[in-house]
Amino acid sequence: MEKLTDKEIETAFTGTNFGESGKTIEGKKRLIAECLLKLNCNYHDGHTITQICKELGLIRKNLTL
Repeated sequence: MEKLTDKEIETAFTGTNFGESGKTIEGKKRLIAECLLKLNCNYHDGHTITQICKELGLIRKNLTL
């Protein structure tokens, strides 16, 4: 799997508002990591971050990693 670039992450977050935690690239990466962890543990996360992870190719349509 290819490594995601900061530019790809920034582009995926365009037009979103995750408050202070979503303003820095480190915060955005943390939000992505938390979403993936929750999905892996069979928990659901918010719609927007889930769609971002789908857009980045990190999860499938059926919400698996």
